Amino acid sequence: MPGRKYTIGNSYRYGFNGKERDKDITNGNYDFGSRIYDSRINRFLSIDPLWKDNTYESNYAYANNSPILMIDKNGENGEVSIIRNENGKGGVINVTTTVYVSGADAKNQVDKINKYMQSDRSKEALSGNYTDKDGNNWKINLQITYKVKDVKDKVKESENELVLHEDDRIAAGGVKGGKRYEDPYFKGEKGETRTLVGQKAEVGLLAYKDDIGSTVLHETLH
Repeated sequence: MPGRKYTIGNSYRYGFNGKERDKDITNGNYDFGSRIYDSRINRFLSIDPLWKDNTYESNYAYANNSPILMIDKNGENGEVSIIRNENGKGGVINVTTTVYVSGADAKNQVDKINKYMQSDRSKEALSGNYTDKDGNNWKINLQITYKVKDVKDKVKESENELVLHEDDRIAAGGVKGGKRYEDPYFKGEKGETRTLVGQKAEVGLLAYKDDIGSTVLHETLH
């Protein structure tokens, strides 16, 4: 392309977070896939493509504006991070994820679920302590965001999906490859057990209309 030059050398093309340097604009830029990161100002050059999920913070921020506690693999959302104590024994584990919701009355139900996620009851369920086999203590923090699944959203195997139904079927959760032979709602039209996409749960609204938030959180945590 006119104006572009390439010089073969021994310089390593990758840097911060293992991302490839992008010098088309200026030095210090890194290609995260979804957008370009400017290391000079510790900010991305464009907004988070998942900005609707993160309206509570700057959409130019790196790793949910918590670079010590979280990582940002592709410029979209912070994910799991592990911070060890100085002595290497125990520490803090932070897990951040999004659940894509589809089905009956999804928009209104997502608002109810996210409101429940701000309650003291849910916060208690999303944090705690874990002692590993060596006796080291870890503090666990979970941050879960529910969003209405858009037609263009492609749920990856590592992501989560929730399907809402208008009937009174039982609530159930499963994992990819998990076998739920005893549960008719996890079987296809021909009766075979379905292979679930990533983490997936199904909830009947009529059965749990009075406590949809806690039911959905329970199935998500499976």
